Amino acid sequence: SLAQAYAHGADIDWSSVFGRGARVVELPTYPFQRQRYWRSPAPASGAAAAPEPAGAGAVPSGGTAARGDWRLPPGLSAAEREEAVLTLVRAETAAVLGHPRAEDVDLGRGFLDAGGTSLGAVQLRNRLNEATGLDLPVTVALDHPTALALTRHVADRLAEASAADRAPLPVLDELDRLETALAASAVDDGTRKELGDRLRGLLRRLDDSGPGTEYDEATDDQLLELIDQEFGIS
Repeated sequence: SLAQAYAHGADIDWSSVFGRGARVVELPTYPFQRQRYWRSPAPASGAAAAPEPAGAGAVPSGGTAARGDWRLPPGLSAAEREEAVLTLVRAETAAVLGHPRAEDVDLGRGFLDAGGTSLGAVQLRNRLNEATGLDLPVTVALDHPTALALTRHVADRLAEASAADRAPLPVLDELDRLETALAASAVDDGTRKELGDRLRGLLRRLDDSGPGTEYDEATDDQLLELIDQEFGIS
């Protein structure tokens, strides 16, 4: 936290932390992964461009340049959905752990065992929530510590959210559709009787008194009028 405050411009009294004998030293520009971020010098005029080494000039996986663009394509199978989520989880985990590439995240290694912290687990949860639109719990990265376990959990949550989006319309909306259908077409006596019987059965379920209520003796017109009064369908 102190280092983050310093990186954002805070004036830190380092002597109170390390003592007056501390000195500034050069540190590697990468997290000991032997990956370089420097671009190769521009080639001389007319010279062929030398190929850049792996990772040169690239934003580390999960970096802010690529965030906010993640979308789960529709119509994926369960396996395809899990694969897409795995790519996201590895990228975000790599960003939190400081790895230059998503491939550096060990799928079967626990988040804390890989060098993560409790604060990092919260950061990972926040990044996944931002990318997916889910509301994952604060402890999700600790409850599902490996990248594979976390991927399966996030994929399941996304599947549940997708199923909820396809859930049937509320009951009152369905009654509105029924009324519209009745108004748009003539109903013969046979259909009217069958409709009345089925509506009576539904109304029995809503009435605590059970079978043998006033609905049994109501005419079809009275029954439709009752539905209009009770549910506000006009």
